[in-house]
Amino acid sequence: MATRRLLLSPVSCLRRTQALGAPAAPGLRRGYSSDDSFQYLHRSIVPTMHFQKSLPRLPIPRLEDTVRRYLNAQKFVCLYNQNTLVKRTFVQ
Repeated sequence: MATRRLLLSPVSCLRRTQALGAPAAPGLRRGYSSDDSFQYLHRSIVPTMHFQKSLPRLPIPRLEDTVRRYLNAQKFVCLYNQNTLVKRTFVQ
């Protein structure tokens, strides 16, 4: 019996208590979707797209500005040789 207790790891004990229905630790409980308090959007009687037509239209940015922003963002993501390849692709 004593050797069996030595072989049990904390993980196996945790699994056993969860299988028996006991909470893993006091104060912890599983959160299922029965409680909607975690939702970001609140419930409203106003439809989602109700004010869409009254919003101002945003201008479409110029292609050169978009490419410049994209290449600046790629500097930190790509390696140097990949970055030069991406620049060459946009220059053509």
